[in-house]
Amino acid sequence: MATGMFRTDDGLVQVDYDGNNIPIPRSKYEKNGYKPAFDELPLEEDYWAAQEKAKSSEAQEHDNSHKMSVLLFPGQLAADQLALGSLKLPPHHTARLQPRTHAVLSQK
Repeated sequence: MATGMFRTDDGLVQVDYDGNNIPIPRSKYEKNGYKPAFDELPLEEDYWAAQEKAKSSEAQEHDNSHKMSVLLFPGQLAADQLALGSLKLPPHHTARLQPRTHAVLSQK
């Protein structure tokens, strides 16, 4: 079903028809009973700002989903193994020591 995306200052509504979208006049939008109601639609600039924010947030979550910081205390066997290169990591992961015995594990 067609869904309103945003409204413009000149009274048009951008409508999504299953992946294809076109602008139509408010009168046609309301006559066809599309949802959400015209007055509930965001203005075009607000719509695109929200889309950009969501895309940026999604990209940041994706970037962070592959990393895990682990604090290794001096003297731990894992720290020694990591330093010697004999720590076994899950496939597609790497590890590197950072100053003060922090290890950063990340997916390849």
